[in-house]
Amino acid sequence: YGNELSPSGFYNIISIKKHSPIRLNKKFVYNYDGDVIFQKQDVYKITFSRDGKYSKIDGYMFINKNDYAIVYMFYELGKIDKWIAATSKGNGIVFSNLEKCRIEVEYEKHMNGYILSDGNINMKFNRTNKKQKLSENTYEVALKYKSNLANQSSLIYCKIDDLFKKR
Repeated sequence: YGNELSPSGFYNIISIKKHSPIRLNKKFVYNYDGDVIFQKQDVYKITFSRDGKYSKIDGYMFINKNDYAIVYMFYELGKIDKWIAATSKGNGIVFSNLEKCRIEVEYEKHMNGYILSDGNINMKFNRTNKKQKLSENTYEVALKYKSNLANQSSLIYCKIDDLFKKR
């Protein structure tokens, strides 16, 4: 991309604490929307929304009735004009404008806690200068937990940002 969007930014959806409806919970309005069945679990459905200064966020989550863990969350950000600004040779100031952003995560019980089992980020944005639209871009990342590794103790771990560094 002409403007930098961090390729490692997708890992923010792994931890439930990183999601804005949890991290900024005092700025959201939450409503109980009834009981439902999700993945063979009895859950509470909670809807939430926030009218922020730059964008609106709407979504819902499922909370396990037995241990009150969040097992699913879905939310969308509204349009954000002039989201990122950068200078570009020949184009002057170029703005990245977020057209839509959809985030969906699912957590499952594992050992003593919950882990991310599925996650998806879908973003659509465009780049404009004062005169014209320069490009349209999409950013989609899907994560899935896979537990069928034979010998997990033999794995080599590295920092997520190191995956994207040029060698």
